[in-house]
Order: sequence, then C-alpha cells, then structure tokens
Amino acid sequence: MVYWMAGFWLSMYLLVERSVNPGKRILRAVCLALLVLLPSTFQANVSYRTHAIGLGLGVVSALVYFQGNRNSVRSTEVVELEETSDDPEEISPY
Repeated sequence: MVYWMAGFWLSMYLLVERSVNPGKRILRAVCLALLVLLPSTFQANVSYRTHAIGLGLGVVSALVYFQGNRNSVRSTEVVELEETSDDPEEISPY
C-alpha cells in the first residue's frame, strides 16, 4: 500500500507541478524515491517484486486519474506573474 501511494504521489507530482522544469522534476522525484523507498538492508524473506508491482500500480493509477481529471486538476493551478518595470530609476544596481 505504501509503495502504491508513493508511486501515485510521485507520478502526480511529475504531471501536475509545472512551475519547475521537467528535468528538475524528474531528478527530484527519482532522488526522493531512492531515499524513501530503497531499503537499507535486503532481506531474503521480503518480496521486493511485490513492492515494485505496488509502485508500478501507483504510477498507472496516477496516469489514469490524471487523464480522467485533467481539467479539474489544471483548473486549481495558480500562476503567479512577476511585474517588470521599464523605468530605469526603479531598477536596482545590484
């Protein structure tokens, strides 16, 4: 269940967060996944294949959810625009 939720969350982050360029998003998601999901020790009695299947199902679930709800997800996006000034007196020398 935890790996499914992690796969869903990471995939939704990659699909929804558009204020960061795609390379940085992918790097952040991979680093977080490695830090959180990679076990510190490997045990013979743990099925890591099942964990990978859960992660894969989370990714697939996020893709299906995003495709079905793209308009509602995109409608909640907030865009902040920076104002630029053409007046040279307002431009800081630093």
